[in-house]
Amino acid sequence: MDWFWPQDKLSCHVGINYRMMLIEKQGLVPVKIKLCKKYTELFMREEGWSYIKRGPHFYGPKNHPIQIEFNCLNMYGIIIEASPRPVREYKLHKHACSEGEIV
Repeated sequence: MDWFWPQDKLSCHVGINYRMMLIEKQGLVPVKIKLCKKYTELFMREEGWSYIKRGPHFYGPKNHPIQIEFNCLNMYGIIIEASPRPVREYKLHKHACSEGEIV
């Protein structure tokens, strides 16, 4: 399935989830979601909010919530910031050679 930019107007949540899937396929971790004023209004309508409550807002599963920022200036659409996935650490075992083994 391909998701196109004009389709974001139909569902902001699906647009966010599609972008997050693409980011995770690239081996990155989503860090922050930014929405312009128009998409903030669409997101609020989908959530059933009449106003934006104070405090930080998060999107996604409870084990890995992603901060969401509303009414971002100088942009249009949905932006998801990402960072590289943390590298697994290697631990040396007594029987392991000098390169180590993945634990």
